[in-house]
Formats: sequence, structure tokens, C-alpha cells
Amino acid sequence: MPEEIARRQSRVAALEEARAVIEQRARERAAQERAEYERKAAERRARQARGERVGGRPPQPPSEIPGPKEQYNFTDPDSRIMKAGNGPHFEQAYNAQAAVAAVEQTPGGSPTGITVYVAVDKTDHHRTVADLEVRPEPEPLPAGASAKERMAHRLQSPAGRELYKLRKQTVEPVFGIIKEVMGFRRFRLRGREKASLEWLLVCVRYNLKRLFTLKNLAIAG
Repeated sequence: MPEEIARRQSRVAALEEARAVIEQRARERAAQERAEYERKAAERRARQARGERVGGRPPQPPSEIPGPKEQYNFTDPDSRIMKAGNGPHFEQAYNAQAAVAAVEQTPGGSPTGITVYVAVDKTDHHRTVADLEVRPEPEPLPAGASAKERMAHRLQSPAGRELYKLRKQTVEPVFGIIKEVMGFRRFRLRGREKASLEWLLVCVRYNLKRLFTLKNLAIAG
């Protein structure tokens, strides 16, 4: 009986911890979304003050209440449920991302001369008829446009779209080589810290392999 009571208490404690984590995630997400909501709300009020007709549903403030589909994994809380491949299957997993940091400016705020082209919305990678059409330059951005709006505007220009296509030969092949050539298709460790360390070792291995290949090509040339 004491063992049963101890197990029950352990389960209750685990459930309380899971609820606390889910609630904290909801608060953090709301804090991240609040700035965008306030920007949209202020823009809507400004348009109304100018006498413009504003349609559509007003922006809603982000909620700190967890959604009904919020999840928590007791074995590996840092992992998330993700879609597995192209089928209707899901799995508890980690996902490695290639990200562009603040490379357009130095820590002191000086321009580096580098222009970043990054998609700000999820898009379909399949080509459509619209992709083949010749489109004019987009309209100039309004004053005070956000960083997200500036990046989206940059990718709407013909030159920006052509430059963005270069991802196919710069970033995306790296993942193909890591998966197919090096055979790394899943993390073997649990926890974000250990998974991050495992990914770091994979990246080091890739870079060493790449340097070795380039050195041999230089010698052969």
C-alpha cells in the first residue's frame, strides 16, 4: 500500500509539473505575439482616425490560456510532436533548422554590406503558373514598416525571388548530404541540451568532410 501511495503521489506531481510547463509556454507565446498584435491594432486605429474605411475582423489580443491541443511529453519534455514525412503520421521529435542571425549589421549597428533573403511565411515549394509570370516591382513600403514586412517586400521583387532561389544550391544540399551521405536521420539522445550537442557534432563532421573534399579538389586542380 505505501508503494501504491508513493506512485500515485509521483503521478500527481508529474501532472502538476506538466500543467505548469504548458501554462508557461502559453504565457511566453502570448508575450512574443503581443508586439505584432499591438502594431496591427495601432495601425487600424490610425486608419480609422484618418477616416478610412477599415474592414475585416479586428486583431485579437494573444491569449495566455493554453489551447486544447497543447501537449507535454513526460519522457522528453523538450521534444515536440511533428509531422513525419509526407504521410499522415506524427512523431515525437526534434527538428534541426538552418537560421540566419543578425548578419546585416555588426553588434555596434554598422552595416556589413550583406543582404539577407529569408521567407517569412510558409510557402509551397512546387512551381505554379504564377511563378512563371513576369510581375512588376512591388509597391513601395509605407513608413514604419516592420522587419517582417520589409523582408516580405524584398522577396516580392524579381531580383529578390531570383536570389532566394539560390537556397537550392547553398543551404538545402547541406541537409541532403547530412541525411543521405552521412546517414544522420534521427537524434539518439533525449533532451534539448543533449540533442543540440549531437547536432553540433554532426555539423562539425560535415564541415570537416567538406574541408577535406575541397582540399583534395584544390590539390587535384
